[in-house]
Order: sequence, then structure tokens, then C-alpha cells
Amino acid sequence: RQPVIVLLGPDEVTYHPDAVARCRLAYPDLIGPFVVPDSGHFMQWEQPATVVSAIRGFYGRELS
Repeated sequence: RQPVIVLLGPDEVTYHPDAVARCRLAYPDLIGPFVVPDSGHFMQWEQPATVVSAIRGFYGRELS
């Protein structure tokens, strides 16, 4: 059992309308899920500042 942060890109072709609810069921220690607008499968390219901010928030400032 581990904490998990989930970022969802609604522009992903496999994005399911129930994705948020499914994540809540699948991950007991869930942080999020957060839907990141204007992103899909390559969120790290499409919204890099958001991804980096989420990772830093999840792990703390040790990743400066």
C-alpha cells in the first residue's frame, strides 16, 4: 500500500468518463486524481510545468 498521485489528461484517446471514480476505487492512498486540461498521453510534454509542480508537491521540496 503506497501513496499514489494520479494526473489524468482528458485529451487521451483512452480517457474514460469514469476514470476519476475508477482511480478512487483502485488506489486506497490516492492523492487526486487531478484532471490536467489540454493534455493527453504525453502530459509531460504538453503541460510540463504542471507535471513538475505535482511531482514536487508529492515528494516535497527535496527535488529542487
